[in-house]
Amino acid sequence: MTGRNFWVFEEAEGWEVRQEGIPDKNRTFATKEEAWAFANEGAKDCHGEAFVSDGQGSYTERVCHRIMPEKMKP
Repeated sequence: MTGRNFWVFEEAEGWEVRQEGIPDKNRTFATKEEAWAFANEGAKDCHGEAFVSDGQGSYTERVCHRIMPEKMKP
């Protein structure tokens, strides 16, 4: 199962959460903590990952909620 990722970005008006593949579902929060909690919960529900962007193309925080397949025996 492939999950959906959530990214938290600092913006002029607060902290924005963007969902991978769904550009019209962005949400803005007053604090980083609120945005991170929303992104983390969304990633958990969608079996994806959540990231806090560092503004340089990388991230400062990451959490993974993916369900990894078990190894198959040959």
